[in-house]
Amino acid sequence: MDVGNPIYIFETNVGHGGTSIDNTGSDSAVVGVGTTFLDNIYIIHHVETSGTTGIITCLMASNPVGIATTTGTQTLGKFSWGKLGGISRSSSPVSIGVTGNTIDVGITTFPTIQRRGTGLRSTGALPKLL
Repeated sequence: MDVGNPIYIFETNVGHGGTSIDNTGSDSAVVGVGTTFLDNIYIIHHVETSGTTGIITCLMASNPVGIATTTGTQTLGKFSWGKLGGISRSSSPVSIGVTGNTIDVGITTFPTIQRRGTGLRSTGALPKLL
């Protein structure tokens, strides 16, 4: 995970929806608008690791509601991220924007990228490591 990359946070249990913003810190630089807890698409602002523990910092618009400081080992949510690599592109690259959208029950309205004809049973899944 690198600073500037998007990350999807889901199955959270704090907050009341919120607006994520990009790394400029401007409330008008909206990445996504969440409607359920803190579930949303964010842009990674800072990554800090120590051994097997890490902290990912993302920015939200001013005055988020219902977020309290939590300590301990309580699970607050899950995350998913990905980065395409090891591919070549044609002379006409395709750009897919996902900023400024409302995040609701899922991200089914967002663009989907799929690998085909490779990996386990040609499903696009990564091959089994030997």
